[in-house]
Amino acid sequence: MRRYFPEGMGTMLVFSLIGGLVFALAGLPAPWLLGPLAATVAVSLSGIRQAFPTWMQTGVLLMIGINVGGALTPESLAQAANWLPSILGMMAALFGSLVIGAVFLTRVGHFTGDTAFFAAFPGHLAMVLATAAESRAAMGSVATAQSLRLTMLVVAIPTLLYITTPGGGVVERSLPDPLSVAVAMTAGIAGWLLARRFNLPAPPLMGTILGSGAASLAGFSIGPLPEIVEAGLLLAVGGMIGARFYGSSARLLAAALPVCLASVLLALLTTAAIALPLSHVTGLPFGQLLMAYAPGGADVMPLLAMSLGYDPAFVGVHHSVRLVVTALALPLLARRYLQ
Repeated sequence: MRRYFPEGMGTMLVFSLIGGLVFALAGLPAPWLLGPLAATVAVSLSGIRQAFPTWMQTGVLLMIGINVGGALTPESLAQAANWLPSILGMMAALFGSLVIGAVFLTRVGHFTGDTAFFAAFPGHLAMVLATAAESRAAMGSVATAQSLRLTMLVVAIPTLLYITTPGGGVVERSLPDPLSVAVAMTAGIAGWLLARRFNLPAPPLMGTILGSGAASLAGFSIGPLPEIVEAGLLLAVGGMIGARFYGSSARLLAAALPVCLASVLLALLTTAAIALPLSHVTGLPFGQLLMAYAPGGADVMPLLAMSLGYDPAFVGVHHSVRLVVTALALPLLARRYLQ
């Protein structure tokens, strides 16, 4: 029973809900994401056990993937050819932020080359840590920097967009057709199983996007999530990130915070410097491009896109491409960079 309901799971859920309610009542940005994140990080660093079981994480990713795929339409598929420039821009932002981040962490943060490379690598935390373990990288520094990087991205991007840019419009929500929901979920789960079979990166997310996307294009679109479901998923993602900090040293995190914060800001500036002119050229909203180009947060950025009125399918497809590219690039770059 403990395998499915580990000690600390209830604590994580309770504090996530409290954090969300406090942020919502205070009118703060992205309350159902940032509230749970703030609450669970604080609780983790206080030494109180929190846990986010694997089955719950998989379930959240499945729901997000089904929602992203379900947002695809024949119209968006027809526009997909126009996404090529933005995907190329994402590649430039991705590798530009990696190089700049690694150089900064080496020169300013005094990380070794191995440690800086893995600490700055955008996404795939489990794969990054497994690969770093085979190098001379300082594993504690890599894990701390990666956890802080993801947390800062999740805080910085929605806060920046809520404050500085309007969304793409009011999201029209309605209860989806039960048959469409059943077909999308079945297709999404089938896609997940196929993705696992063929060892695709992040199979719960990518597989369900492909499966439910195919169902949506076949006429079984589920449309935007009801607000309560969207809030629940954001709450779960916030709690999932915050619970990772259980067992971390507050002193070590505080010591690493300035240099990690600076490296994330450099990555965001690099991303924005590419997204902004491309927004003017393509006519795509800057906020949508910034979320699509975020060097991490593949699970949360499509949900945030929906809550701000942007196209979650656009953001989700870009992050799926990022996951594939970085999964292929990591062993090749690690072998070459660390020679």
